[in-house]
Amino acid sequence: MGRRWTGWLSLLAGIAFLCGLVASGAFRCSQEREPDKVVIFRFDRPFLFGFLAWKDAPTAFKVAQEGVRIVAENGQGGAGVWGLSVALKGMEEWTPILWLKIGASNRASAVFLVLQDADRTTHRYRFRLDGLPPGELRPVLAEHGASIAEPWGVDNPGDKPGLAEVATLMVVGDWSNNPIDLTLAQVGLQKPNEEVLLQRLAWRK
Repeated sequence: MGRRWTGWLSLLAGIAFLCGLVASGAFRCSQEREPDKVVIFRFDRPFLFGFLAWKDAPTAFKVAQEGVRIVAENGQGGAGVWGLSVALKGMEEWTPILWLKIGASNRASAVFLVLQDADRTTHRYRFRLDGLPPGELRPVLAEHGASIAEPWGVDNPGDKPGLAEVATLMVVGDWSNNPIDLTLAQVGLQKPNEEVLLQRLAWRK
């Protein structure tokens, strides 16, 4: 699946980087940090861009009280925001987490989170949706307990390997023909507990 959209994602990442220079500071946001958890972005504003099947994301995906709702005929697209400035120092082993709610019409089995820093290092994380009951806002950890240091996939190693901060954030579909109905509330990082570390260990094998 990754190969089919990585080319488009790399192109989008380049566009996001250039536009981010123009729009830098648009979404400067302070971290909401706890000892074992940090919120790096709240979906309380529209996406700034979309591509492919989700190209109309800034106007089509509406913001409501719980977050931004992604409703699309299929998962063959993506949307995001740029101009962020969220430092990741000291959180290299932490795992991305999405607070989300499944809609009644959702048939997508997964959604991807893409994080990019200022030198265009681009990491990708998969979040499973199958088996989650609809209508309930809940936190979902990245599959396999993937971390900032060990992502699900690296789409661009950047000028300096490793993700130094979050400058651009994208949400990408599972690239299936299945409809997606999903409300996103926020994205953050969570310090791994023993269960997550065991998942990560099994994944490495």
